[in-house]
Amino acid sequence: MDLKKAKELVIKAGEEITESGLIARTWGNISCRVDQESFVITASGRNYMTLTEEEVIPLGMKDMTHRGPVKPSSEKKLHRELYKLKPEANFIIHTHQDNASAISAMGFGSVSFDKEYDRIGKGIICADYALPGTNKLSKNTARAAKESSGNAVIMSHHGAVCWGRTYEEAFAAAYGLEEAAAEYLARMGVPLKDPLSKYVSYKRLYLKAYLDDYAQIAGPKMEILLDGKGKLILGKAEDREATEMIVQKNCKAYFAAFLSPKGKPISTIDSNFLRQKYLRQYSKLSKRDIGTGRHKK
Repeated sequence: MDLKKAKELVIKAGEEITESGLIARTWGNISCRVDQESFVITASGRNYMTLTEEEVIPLGMKDMTHRGPVKPSSEKKLHRELYKLKPEANFIIHTHQDNASAISAMGFGSVSFDKEYDRIGKGIICADYALPGTNKLSKNTARAAKESSGNAVIMSHHGAVCWGRTYEEAFAAAYGLEEAAAEYLARMGVPLKDPLSKYVSYKRLYLKAYLDDYAQIAGPKMEILLDGKGKLILGKAEDREATEMIVQKNCKAYFAAFLSPKGKPISTIDSNFLRQKYLRQYSKLSKRDIGTGRHKK
């Protein structure tokens, strides 16, 4: 594929992945294969609604070398592993979509569905947990992808990765997975919309980290302030919409984990590490809390 065309597809995907709610803020990443020797991937920490060609970074498949001051996504190794494993794949999206993320906290190695879903089939493989951006995460996800008969896998406490021969196939897999996950969670009794409304009489609660994007803004757990009607009080939080999406998604993951015999939160050590890494590398609010309340250890 022409390099310019590959970059244009990634930029287009940045808008779709945001507008569709498959990610919040700058979490997730997108790539497109150029040829057997290279691919392009989104830059680290960029707004997907305003991506430029300079923020879509070409990488060599062999050593992932790149030029210029803009850093590629920290999940570049994950994308390379999948391109090597799936020679038919030309487009990859790593999402933090709500329902698949909730399943990721349940501790299962796989989940079966009642019917076939587009690009997914009748089940999904769940990769073992590892910290974001690590070699272990890449290897765990590649191992799960090798077992998958569809075009997606779930990443424990993290989200999902979806691939396809084309842009359209990769997104079809993401949407098919979200539909399948929603129906699975509904059968389990997990609230799909506004899970915080289940705490209608509460003024505050301490919500542990079941997903790593929540751990990045909260640490192991955070005090959530509510208005007594199940609505989140965000105060002066910046990026209020994204913050609420992440809190609600983590709450949904809590309900899913609670209903699973294997469900559990991210460890305190890993949650603290994610929080500190976020403050050092990504947060513009490193001197004050993001979101709804005070952080608890």
